[in-house]
Amino acid sequence: MKNETMTIIGGGIGGLALAVSLSQSGIPSEVHEASNEARQRTAGAFLNLAPNGMRGLDASGVAAAVTAAGSPSTGIEFLNADGRTISHLHAGDEAAEFGFRNTMIRRADLHGILLDAAHAHAVTVEWQRQLTTITETDTDVTMKFDDGSSRSAHTLIGADGVRSAVRRHVLGAAAPEPKYLGLIDVAGFCRSGPAGIVQGPQRMVFGRRGFFAYYATPTGEIWWFANIPHRQRPPTPADLGRYTGHGWRNFLLDQFGDDLAVIGEILASSDDPVGAWPITDLATLPTWHTSRVCLIGDAAHASSPSAGQGASLAIEDAVVLAALIAEHGADQRAFAAFEQQRKERTRLAVRTARRNTSSKSAGPIAARIRDLILPRLLRAGAKQTTSFMHWEPPTRVAPTHSETDPRS
Repeated sequence: MKNETMTIIGGGIGGLALAVSLSQSGIPSEVHEASNEARQRTAGAFLNLAPNGMRGLDASGVAAAVTAAGSPSTGIEFLNADGRTISHLHAGDEAAEFGFRNTMIRRADLHGILLDAAHAHAVTVEWQRQLTTITETDTDVTMKFDDGSSRSAHTLIGADGVRSAVRRHVLGAAAPEPKYLGLIDVAGFCRSGPAGIVQGPQRMVFGRRGFFAYYATPTGEIWWFANIPHRQRPPTPADLGRYTGHGWRNFLLDQFGDDLAVIGEILASSDDPVGAWPITDLATLPTWHTSRVCLIGDAAHASSPSAGQGASLAIEDAVVLAALIAEHGADQRAFAAFEQQRKERTRLAVRTARRNTSSKSAGPIAARIRDLILPRLLRAGAKQTTSFMHWEPPTRVAPTHSETDPRS
């Protein structure tokens, strides 16, 4: 790349996976992240990595480490507020069919693995660098940060999440804001859960005043999240504050007090929640790139967590874009091909997740209807889920001198 380095804004899952994937094709990169390394290695809740995401991580050389740090999910059991099983999605022999199983992992552990891989590939990560402005010309891109520093690059990748500053540069006044979906997400960990919870499946409970999901790890911990309806408007910091510090437990215990008893047992034994967030997604964008700037992950196509594909799609993006940059060069040819290959797949994921989210906040009458039709809907959705999992990463190519020069 004639001593040129790809610049990535955002050191989350997508940005770090891209840096590692670029390095595997001999393309150096640097990452600028607004947070700090200690937080990235310790904070956050947990997530599910679908087999397609695991194959992307395998292409990046870190699947074994992720498998060791995580644990497999053997399926999902859906229950109503009284504990009656509505439906059950069995994972089956995913390893034989897809090469990997659904893997549950703490977000901090995944960040740590990707950071270690980035450091092993000599990727520079600049911490506490909040992007403020971007100036793009025919020859380069200049970024300014909140610490007063600036950086010029030939090309820039925006992996800075659902509230992306890079997206505002790409689309200007047309840049949409994330759409709030009427739910607050709260998550936490229970170090020693109630006895009798079988490890393996995720259990998802459609409660009377909220949605609660929990998963037992092989070590006996219970990982849980709750989706609480908050329809009037997007939540303020004060609204979210009730789920942190003193009083959160009483609020959630009251919220789920009429539901399955094990929920109260988990909440009563839990540490403080690791956070509370509004659930949002992002409408399909008119474009993902300019001549020298390209968006990936949630910056381009944020879905709600309800499809279980957010992290996996960001990893796919990273692997695909790195391969296209190695093939075409770090310019608009690669960016246009990337958008063409990825847009429909990610649009479908956003739509699926939004539909799944809407079922979590149903009223009493709608809930009864949901309990009746959910098994049929899940069977119909199984084909779509399988189609996502069948994704294959592109073959990595070694770039030529001219292909990787952004000025060629």
